[in-house]
Amino acid sequence: MEDPDRLLAAAEKLFRLGETKQAEGMIRDLLWAFPDHPEAHYRYARLLRDEQRLFDAERAYRVAVDLDPKAVPPVVELVDLLRASGRHEEAFAIAGKLNLGELPAESALAIRELWADAADFLKAEEAGDPLDLVEQLAEGARGRAFALASLLAAADTPDRARRLNACIRDWARAKSIEASILPIEHPPRVRNGILRLGLVCAAAPPNAAARAARLAERLDRARISPELVIHGAADREARVGFEPIGKIFDRLMVTEETSPRALAELLAGRGYDVVIDLDGHGHPGSRLAALCWKPASHHLLWPERPLPGGLSALAGTLCDGALAAVPKGGGIERLIPLDGSWLSLDPFDEIEIEPEVASVRASFPVFATMAEPDWLRPQAIETWAAILQELPPARLMFFGPAYTVPTVRKNIIAAFEACGIAQRVEFAHAAGAGVPELALWNVVDVCLDSFPLSLGPALARPLHMGVPAVTWAGPSPWTRTGASVLAAAGLADLSVTSRDAYVDKVLELTWDVARRRALRQGLRDALAQSPLMNHDRLAASITERLFDLVAST
Repeated sequence: MEDPDRLLAAAEKLFRLGETKQAEGMIRDLLWAFPDHPEAHYRYARLLRDEQRLFDAERAYRVAVDLDPKAVPPVVELVDLLRASGRHEEAFAIAGKLNLGELPAESALAIRELWADAADFLKAEEAGDPLDLVEQLAEGARGRAFALASLLAAADTPDRARRLNACIRDWARAKSIEASILPIEHPPRVRNGILRLGLVCAAAPPNAAARAARLAERLDRARISPELVIHGAADREARVGFEPIGKIFDRLMVTEETSPRALAELLAGRGYDVVIDLDGHGHPGSRLAALCWKPASHHLLWPERPLPGGLSALAGTLCDGALAAVPKGGGIERLIPLDGSWLSLDPFDEIEIEPEVASVRASFPVFATMAEPDWLRPQAIETWAAILQELPPARLMFFGPAYTVPTVRKNIIAAFEACGIAQRVEFAHAAGAGVPELALWNVVDVCLDSFPLSLGPALARPLHMGVPAVTWAGPSPWTRTGASVLAAAGLADLSVTSRDAYVDKVLELTWDVARRRALRQGLRDALAQSPLMNHDRLAASITERLFDLVAST
């Protein structure tokens, strides 16, 4: 028999290509030869769950957990499967036994407490008022990371569960470090009136470094000296690739270093007045834990998706008015609003816009979303189905390369079949259609934002093509990024706060052909003139907040 790990890798590749039966057969053969291989049982469980064979998937997950109790993903996904079927008590009993392997004991305890909080959250959510519980929990130390735990508890797919589990593990490591070290104390020391700013991000993907560069090239060098620190660049080619960006900064440091402590020592040696982490928790290369050593006088978060940091070293998270306007004070930590928008976007390609709205050309309205499959929640599917049922000729399109995978399409179709409208769901991918990605929006009337996790910055793409979007703004900053983008583009009225309002707003916009025509003709220019593209305004606002922060100590 071949190496089982090699066979597993081959089966995983077949599965990603949509060859489900071949992948299943290969894993079955492997399990026959290696019945005690925990990873094989885990992969088999994932495949079965994706095929909606939930009883068999649960059995395979349990075997994987019994064979390797230290493996976190099988436990998390088994908990998720049980929770999704309404078996909350059983799910959280298993979660309470979560073995966190190499994590310190205090970190394991912290995660178990977070799971308990998440269980309380679900009960409060079923009772109809989870925000009261959020406020109670936020009063304690655990409340700072409560949002991460509740999101994990409410995960609907294995991919999201794994990703959010990484967030919590990252937070737990950071809290453990914070509780056991002596930080490097730094008095305020703005020398010669110039503030030394360190912008810190991971080498991959390069989005954060590009965002930092847009800011740095517009800063007043007479007041701020910006330096960029990129960590985790494993080879020379990766380091050389950042040299063009590095020319914008007073100094560029690209390091292979991935240890939080070593990164903290590197930052401390630079003598920064303020360090801004651009990644936050959950990013594949996150080293937010480095801030536990307090390597600068002040530390801030400026991630693309404003999840909480939960560290006492953080002075706050840079955001904007729409993100900070959370109901009933639902923010978990201090939010520092900037003027206009917290985003800075590069100009888009000038793809020609079809002058007439899609519904007139096609004789029926067309909606579209570009949410990743693992972002789709049952509530979103049900809400979009309700919209289609109100408009019998309407179509809903799913954009993106993920929707070229047969298994993904099959699962989406199955979800809409339950509502009796699967025949009105379509899929499109720019490469497959032989057109630029932005051109796909020419056949769309309204973009449907996902919820509770919004598409956020990605909503600017349909807006650039004259296509309005409707978003459901949630009770926390990371569920309000769509509302922030629409407010900055002058479309704040397209942001709603309930399911019924979401449906009503989409229907209202669909019937208002005159408004959609006007938006198709003028939205691109409005977006170009909005705070989303006003990099100078963003740089000035961040400068003001940084000096306010330093002056307050």
